[in-house]
Amino acid sequence: MDSKVHGIENSLSCPVIYSTVTYATLFVEIVLPFLMWFRAARPYAVAMGISLHLWIMIAMTIPVFGILMVTTYIAFYRDEELDEGLDWIRKPIALRPARVYVDGDCGLCMRA
Repeated sequence: MDSKVHGIENSLSCPVIYSTVTYATLFVEIVLPFLMWFRAARPYAVAMGISLHLWIMIAMTIPVFGILMVTTYIAFYRDEELDEGLDWIRKPIALRPARVYVDGDCGLCMRA
C-alpha cells in the first residue's frame, strides 16, 4: 500500500513527528492558561496559543474553533495594550494618501 495519501504522508510512516506534535500540544494546553495570567509571559503564551490553534485549523480543518480560541485571548489585555498591538499591526499596512492629478481644463475634475 502506498504510504502517501493525497500527497500527505500517512501518520503511521512518521510516528516520531506525530508523537512530538502530540506532546507539544498537550504541553501548550496545560501551560497556556497559567502563563496568560502573568503580564510578562502573556505575549509568549499568546504566540504559543496562536501557533497551536493555527496548527489545529490547518491539520484538522476546524477553522471556526481556531478562530474562536484565538479571539478569546483579547479578554486578557487592557485597552492600552490592545491599542498598542493594533497600532503595531496597522502600521505596516497603513494606506498612503493618494495623489490626485487634476486637469485644469476639465470642469468636472475641478468640481470634484
